[in-house]
Amino acid sequence: TVDDLGFIRALTSHLQDTYRLSTDNVFATGMSNGAEMSYVLGCKASDMYKAIAPVAGMMLTSLIDECGPTRSMPVFEIHGTDDYVTYTDGDINNEDGWGAYPDTTTIIDFWVRFNGLESESSDTLTPTSGWYGHSINFERYYSSNTDTEVWLYTVLQGGHDWPGAGTGLVGASEAVWQFFSQYVAN
Repeated sequence: TVDDLGFIRALTSHLQDTYRLSTDNVFATGMSNGAEMSYVLGCKASDMYKAIAPVAGMMLTSLIDECGPTRSMPVFEIHGTDDYVTYTDGDINNEDGWGAYPDTTTIIDFWVRFNGLESESSDTLTPTSGWYGHSINFERYYSSNTDTEVWLYTVLQGGHDWPGAGTGLVGASEAVWQFFSQYVAN
């Protein structure tokens, strides 16, 4: 009976009204369950949220089936290959009881298709700090027709964590802001 989506929408409006916060520059990020809520906001609250950046998250099959943003949705997923909670290979048979979900590639492909992106590039990044010494496969999907992009950082041998959290080092937080800053309206 809990309406998480309604609560977050109401909280967002309340904060905007109370503190005169921007209604144009609203983004969602989170880790694990928070990442999954970011996907929900991307699917069901695209009128309020401009871009999402889930970290160590997934989209339940049921959410993919009913996902219908009202506009394009930039997405940046960060996911470790050794995530022991939210598997990069998915759990399509719901063996862990969280709900059935596909692999990370299928989720990213969903957003690439939804946004009509036809170009891609990839690179291997070797960050200097905050990523616990892990290399990152960076996939970027884009199009000449739109500024909407979809990014995937696959953290090689990364676990179920927010890289850089609590270390005082640069990591996922800076990468997420780098992504969001492309969509900030003046």
